[in-house]
Amino acid sequence: MQIDCRNMECPKPVIETKNALEKMQIGESLSILVNDTTPLNNIKKFLSNFGMNPSVKNFEKYDEICVIKTKDITEINDNEYNCEMPSSRSKLVYFKDDKIGPMPIGETVLTTFLTSLLNSPVKPKYIICVNNSVLMTANRDHYGYKPLKDLEDAGVKIISCGTCLKALNLVDNLSIGELGNAYQIAVLLMENDVISL
Repeated sequence: MQIDCRNMECPKPVIETKNALEKMQIGESLSILVNDTTPLNNIKKFLSNFGMNPSVKNFEKYDEICVIKTKDITEINDNEYNCEMPSSRSKLVYFKDDKIGPMPIGETVLTTFLTSLLNSPVKPKYIICVNNSVLMTANRDHYGYKPLKDLEDAGVKIISCGTCLKALNLVDNLSIGELGNAYQIAVLLMENDVISL
């Protein structure tokens, strides 16, 4: 049996696959045509969850999933096979403090995290510092200064809250990144995937 699931919205390709398998006898083969990565992965996941071993043939404009029915299909949760793709939005790390957790461990966790970000193959596009985290961008002796400066040198845009710097009398000491305002920061928070620390 063959079913054509090309151009279908998720989770319909999985539902169509389930319906087709329910009509088949154990030992019969099913061919499913898809032309998008998400349905392809969802159908493979669905079949694997029921102990079947699908194979995939790649063609120029579509893929063909082939499987032999080895067991009966039970009820499924459609939401498990939705169309959500990994976000294409940029990452933004939002610091509210100049440590991560209570001291003394908070200092170590912060520097380890920043160093890990620097060595990560995927880096955030922005780092925003508000409240006491602006100490990292305005104090060269701060334990977070060097790893944050290294991230800036690696192309990450660092923005510090201007109001916070002013409240701490550190505006003139800012030496990493740029001074930001509430509107700019609010827009960036809405436009990017935010990791808040």
